[in-house]
Amino acid sequence: MNNKKNNHRNVRGNRGQTESNNTFKKNNPPRRNNQFRQNRELVSNNGSNDENQEMPEESNENTAQSGKFNIKNIKNINVKIKIFLIVIVICSALLLLMILSVMISSLAGSVVGATTAEIANLSEVPVDNYYEITCTEVTVNSVDGRQGGTYELEDYVAGVVNAEVGMLDNIEVYKLFAIAARTYLVYNYGSSCTIDNSDTTQTFEEVSESTEIGNKIIQAVASTKGQVLLDEDGNLMNAQYDAFCTTEVDDEYYTIKQKNQKVPRDWADNQPGIEDKWKTGEEVECHGNGASQWGAYYLAEEGNPYTLILNYYYSTDNNRIRISSPRILTSIEGLEIKNTTGASNTLKSPIDTFLQENGSSLSECNSYIKDNVTAVSVGTREAVVTAAVSMINYLYDNFNTVLPYYWGGYSMNIGLPSSIGSYNPSEPSVSGMIYEYQSFDCSGFVSWAIRNGGYRFTRLTTTDFEQQFGQYGCDITESSCKGQPGDLINSIGHVKMIVSVDESNNIYYVAESTTRGVIIQTHGMHTPISGQTKILHMDNFYNNPDNVDPNY
Repeated sequence: MNNKKNNHRNVRGNRGQTESNNTFKKNNPPRRNNQFRQNRELVSNNGSNDENQEMPEESNENTAQSGKFNIKNIKNINVKIKIFLIVIVICSALLLLMILSVMISSLAGSVVGATTAEIANLSEVPVDNYYEITCTEVTVNSVDGRQGGTYELEDYVAGVVNAEVGMLDNIEVYKLFAIAARTYLVYNYGSSCTIDNSDTTQTFEEVSESTEIGNKIIQAVASTKGQVLLDEDGNLMNAQYDAFCTTEVDDEYYTIKQKNQKVPRDWADNQPGIEDKWKTGEEVECHGNGASQWGAYYLAEEGNPYTLILNYYYSTDNNRIRISSPRILTSIEGLEIKNTTGASNTLKSPIDTFLQENGSSLSECNSYIKDNVTAVSVGTREAVVTAAVSMINYLYDNFNTVLPYYWGGYSMNIGLPSSIGSYNPSEPSVSGMIYEYQSFDCSGFVSWAIRNGGYRFTRLTTTDFEQQFGQYGCDITESSCKGQPGDLINSIGHVKMIVSVDESNNIYYVAESTTRGVIIQTHGMHTPISGQTKILHMDNFYNNPDNVDPNY
């Protein structure tokens, strides 16, 4: 495939405008912003003067008695005064130059650094709220002789990234526009899954895996598979974009319409893909909505990740964007989910003793849990769910038994500790109840499950869960609020883990520690626990490799 790309039209939206299809080469590396520097010279006085040499002092008394002035002393004083004045002048001049330099740099930074400062103050876009894309295939209509045909969704997205920004050799840009292109398609053409290969919609050109650029694009699309932009209420956004929509031009900067972003001229003028007609400051062939392709490229070249750039362009003071969860699990393959509320027994003796008396052992139980976790891959949401369900199933399936509830109970061990089931009355709970046999309370159990899924994790309370993950949550009563296995249902007072989703009956199966024991039971998909109840989407935690325990 020819690696040169047709210059993308400087318009994206629901209106058409004419535009040239100039072809240009891969961009030259951008130059960094000019920095104001102040060169200073060292001033020294290396001269020698006999009159300025050290002389023996005479007493005032002797001077007065002589009634004469010492001419040599007067000359020395005059020389010293002159040198002192020269030093003062030089120091003052240097100080003034320093002040002027700082002022100039500060003024320049207030313009040059404006975008950088705004980006630095932004947070990563949360990944939550599953959004189901119904377009598994996309029909592309050929316009003006461009490619057409039917493509799988992600192949179509890769083709759009290739045609629109393929010349911008930056994987962060590719990730950003993979999400934007996918969102634009679904928002505007999701009902028919048919779109023109056109400058007024999105251009498309198949990707070649044999090129370095093609491989980067495929990698970027795969890493954002299925993800779209959502507003803070979980609704799909119209992720528009254009190329370079200037509203002002001065000697140093182009100001583009999106966020009034300032792009240095010495950078932009070295990008052959930015056409001269876009640099006039007159908004030629553009709308300035959403993201700017070249503005995004500048930000990415400055070292900003695609999530911050997305946040910069698409978030507003009244709308904080989100990236949808790329998929929703309904169950974990090979993991049997069942209602265990009908268990005949609740453990009321040390677990190692109980298991030995019933032909098993604690090590066998813990090996069962860990082997199942390892089988689905340690450090995944599947592993967390598997840890919770495996522990409950082992006791229920083999002994018709569940663990008791225990106020304040937790363990961050890998596997169950031998203290589980021991008689050790708890402190009174909020309701005044005293629980006699050691086990887990609700948050202790959820914390244990996450830890045993292979993550670094500490014991959290329900309040802690809200504080740490509430920003990635949604109100369970809203129809758009959905969870998947591994997500949590949390209110201040109780937390439980979703382990399976039954969409046909609008219920979740949840694993939790209640006064009935550590069990699996059902929960309505949009039913609160008490007061405000959120589904806490855990993608950002589970998908962060830094959270995985390498020593599990």
